[in-house]
Amino acid sequence: MAKDSIVIGGDVEASFTVAFNPYSFELTQGEHHFWVPVDAADCYYILGTISGHWMDGEIKEENKKMKLTGYESGTERYYTWTAPEGDDPATGMWGSTAAGTFRLKKGGADSYILWNGQKIVESGKDNRDMQFPLTAAGPFTIRANFAGGECESVEVAGGGKAVSFGKDGSVVVNGVKMGASIAFCNSTLQRKAGTSYIYEGKVKLTKGQVITSQFDLSGFKGNSDLFKGIGNFLQDSGRPQGRCCCGRGWHGCQ
Repeated sequence: MAKDSIVIGGDVEASFTVAFNPYSFELTQGEHHFWVPVDAADCYYILGTISGHWMDGEIKEENKKMKLTGYESGTERYYTWTAPEGDDPATGMWGSTAAGTFRLKKGGADSYILWNGQKIVESGKDNRDMQFPLTAAGPFTIRANFAGGECESVEVAGGGKAVSFGKDGSVVVNGVKMGASIAFCNSTLQRKAGTSYIYEGKVKLTKGQVITSQFDLSGFKGNSDLFKGIGNFLQDSGRPQGRCCCGRGWHGCQ
């Protein structure tokens, strides 16, 4: 443990900071933070194609089950939404979003939070060509964070996966900041044109070759015709690794 502040508590509960001194073992309680619900009319709605209910299709207007609820503490504010349970299309989506794209609309106003592929855009006009991409389905929670009245980031997290889109253009996936390229199996994969965190390329693998990446591959499953076991794994070194067993030439990996 280090001598730093640690936030205890979360969401609408009161939280506070504490400082721990590793030499004297003193735990000091600091400033309290209270997240207070904002007026129910001050909200955002999710538009787009990420509803996990097959009867919804693309959501093009405000829908009560897609409403983000707001909380504030001082000059900071956030709006949050979790995929609702239930199979009734009016209220639920089985607790899961679908892969697709989404954008945020302020309730009762022509005000939108968009993503132009490089940064967050707050606009008075809707634009279906500027949306946040989700490449996987999951039991996700979506959260928009504000400071000083401006949207600082939009986060999607759940089921062991997380992606965050920043006002400064940063995209962080499972704790790793995305760049123009990533290292994979001693090769460099370039970001696919028009995407925020999809990379593509070809890697030549040989039988028994160790596969390494800057990402944790333990949650991925490899093609059983190409890889031994049920998927990639983490070795003691902490480097994400797996092992190829195919001896085939060029092929892609997910």
